[in-house]
Amino acid sequence: MHSAGLRDGQQMSITLFIQRVRYDIPLYKVRLRITMLRINSVYRGYIRLSLLLLGFVISSLSQAQMISRPSVQSRSALVIDQNTGKILFEKNARQAYPIASLSKLMTAVVVMESKPKLEQKIEVRPDDRDVLKRTHSRLTIGSVLTRRDMLHIALMSSENRAASALSRAYPGGRAAFVKHMNQKARQLGMRQTHFNDPTGLTPRNTASAFDLSRMFNYAYRFPLIRQFSVDKTYTVYPGDRPLVYRNSNGLINNPSWHIELQKTGFTDEAGHCLLIRTTSGRHTYLIVIMGGPAPIPTTPMPFISRTGCRILPKAGKPGCKLRKATSRPTLVRPTVQGFTHFLRDLGINASLRDGAQQQPRQPYGFVRFDAIAVGAVFNAAQGGIIFRQ
Repeated sequence: MHSAGLRDGQQMSITLFIQRVRYDIPLYKVRLRITMLRINSVYRGYIRLSLLLLGFVISSLSQAQMISRPSVQSRSALVIDQNTGKILFEKNARQAYPIASLSKLMTAVVVMESKPKLEQKIEVRPDDRDVLKRTHSRLTIGSVLTRRDMLHIALMSSENRAASALSRAYPGGRAAFVKHMNQKARQLGMRQTHFNDPTGLTPRNTASAFDLSRMFNYAYRFPLIRQFSVDKTYTVYPGDRPLVYRNSNGLINNPSWHIELQKTGFTDEAGHCLLIRTTSGRHTYLIVIMGGPAPIPTTPMPFISRTGCRILPKAGKPGCKLRKATSRPTLVRPTVQGFTHFLRDLGINASLRDGAQQQPRQPYGFVRFDAIAVGAVFNAAQGGIIFRQ
């Protein structure tokens, strides 16, 4: 007996079944049994394939829904198409929050507008130390650098003592400098902005995302500010040995991002913050992120990879701090693919290559959680692991 579509083992089972029951069971029942086995064998693969396809469709619909409804984990976010002025995305963009080291962009603006002698030497003094948060600085007391060098590392590597020294060397001292920062904010129409110090270490430095976009566009007018903010590394000579500083934003290492101006920031009160101007295709985008969540995610690796983040191998447990003084979290490198999805969700035809993964590991070369929220369009209900930097 031969049944099309049945395997040899199944044919043998049917033959034995017939031989065993042909004298005990009516023939129509045997035929029914054979027919059922044939159907089961022939269509089993189709059923499994159908279920697999159904699961794929459901999964695809779930992911499409997840991408079409962005859920930004940062406290505030703003994306503007600089070519058209169109607001592509906003979240709490008109509410003021602490801005951390984003303040240093205004510090740079005030320095540049005072038309200073950039080669003038400035000494780091005891009152340049951070007595509020006691953060670490590589510039020791007594270090001497030019104003140009101080401005360079304040913008590129967010060096707090450099920013403090710049304000102290301003005509009239630090008080006059901060006053000028607030005056400039009012001139730019930054109505929800207040500066209390030039470093951003105090939580009393506050602004809204819209205000920061105004400051950002104004700072873009200064070629030196643009250059200093996007340099990858810079070496200064404050004493007997050189100090090599690296950019606090690891996305600088990826040429696909075409970053023209950027600034990162972090304090416990402000969370992780980012200002960035990047070009994709023929359009330029301004992105403001404030209050990115600080804790390292503990979601399993497969999900993190799907949503645009990869945890880098690091000594210690997830969430360990690299320094007690700065309270920097374990580093995370968002993938450019996540940012591409973010732009695509906003109706932007982006083609960014994920080249950051091939970059060498450097102490300050990673994109930390202060850069994360640029890709935060994935559903927080499934763990909230989005570019929460």
